[in-house]
Amino acid sequence: MKFLRSLIIKSALIFIIFGQDTPVNLISDAISHEEIQLNWNVWDPSDSYYDAIIYITDIQDINNQTIVMDFFLENSIQLAEFKLHIQSNIFLSDITISGGLTSNYGWSITTQNNDLGDFSISGSNNGTFIPVTNGIFFQLTAEYDPDQGDETSFELNYGDSFFNNGFDQIAFRWKNIIWEVDSGIKDDECGDNVCTLNENYSICPSECELDISYKVSFVDPNNLIDITNLNYFSVNNSLPNVNMVPLNQYCFEVEAIENNTGINEISNVACSFTQCVEIDYCLDFDGDGLGDGSNLISSCEPIENYVNNCEDENDQIYCTSNFFD
Repeated sequence: MKFLRSLIIKSALIFIIFGQDTPVNLISDAISHEEIQLNWNVWDPSDSYYDAIIYITDIQDINNQTIVMDFFLENSIQLAEFKLHIQSNIFLSDITISGGLTSNYGWSITTQNNDLGDFSISGSNNGTFIPVTNGIFFQLTAEYDPDQGDETSFELNYGDSFFNNGFDQIAFRWKNIIWEVDSGIKDDECGDNVCTLNENYSICPSECELDISYKVSFVDPNNLIDITNLNYFSVNNSLPNVNMVPLNQYCFEVEAIENNTGINEISNVACSFTQCVEIDYCLDFDGDGLGDGSNLISSCEPIENYVNNCEDENDQIYCTSNFFD
């Protein structure tokens, strides 16, 4: 079983390394002379958008009350400091941190137990940053109460967690797992209500919900229209600062932003011409500016020898007033 789980994890790492970036494909469609409908795909950012990725690769139950957890790190930028605030349904106590990259580079590590099973792990360098690498970040050993449940996930509180490169906080991704007491890491399974290591929105949309905002803007000149968490938007003249007119081209783009980290992706530019507004034009045979209401053509634009005043009483006689002696 351990060999199979290891094989699954290694296969997942290959998929992660060679995973493709997800573009935001924007489509625009004119609905009327003053409304254009925008639609785009849900943006599911791949791992390549993040500067660091961290997850648990192994959990060993030593004596039914003590576990050892391996935290794995992949980082594409140097690290100088971090904090992880992790939430669990099973309370872990007597937490100690050892081994791994933090130990190899002489980092200082502290832990703190919070309320309701939450715990925090913080680390800072003592003069040596962790370079671009991947490997076991550290090993966590802790006591637990087996009466608190048969399994738990380890979710991250992003609002109280960070990674720092010595100058700025960097974008990082936490990948969750489910721990089965006495067994270790549970295999990924859509439908268990937890988005785990090898799952994503495309595979398990109901449990891998994304925290994405979309900025919808005009292009040339660039002007923000609105921000939404949906993957569609109606641009129309009821919105502030929107005043579209018939038969004009309007171009748009959408910026997708992952709200936990601020990573983003900008869509293609999509353009549409607003539809026309047809009105009735009638033949002005005598050229007096008044037309024959029995000879109509509907058009979006003026037509030569046709007018939109169709009240000529006699279109064979030039008379601008419609009064005849």
